[in-house]
Amino acid sequence: MKNQRKHIRFPSENGTIAVITVASKKDVVGLVITEAQGGCSICVLRTSDVVSGDRCKITVGKVGPFLAEVAWVKHLDDEVSTIGIKFLE
Repeated sequence: MKNQRKHIRFPSENGTIAVITVASKKDVVGLVITEAQGGCSICVLRTSDVVSGDRCKITVGKVGPFLAEVAWVKHLDDEVSTIGIKFLE
């Protein structure tokens, strides 16, 4: 199967935290799983109400905030989800 990613993904540094801010919703704080030039994936508690397509600002570690978009949300179980973020700038 061919890898269709535009950018190489790499694991984040241990303990890198991201903060996602979506207008009129509570900030979402999560642990960064992987990073790439074009985005990142984040592990969050499922209490988050972000959905695919939401425009947001994201701070990854000490970098940002950047304009971004929620590309996908995957529910792993009743308590944990992963969120894919696409950087827009």
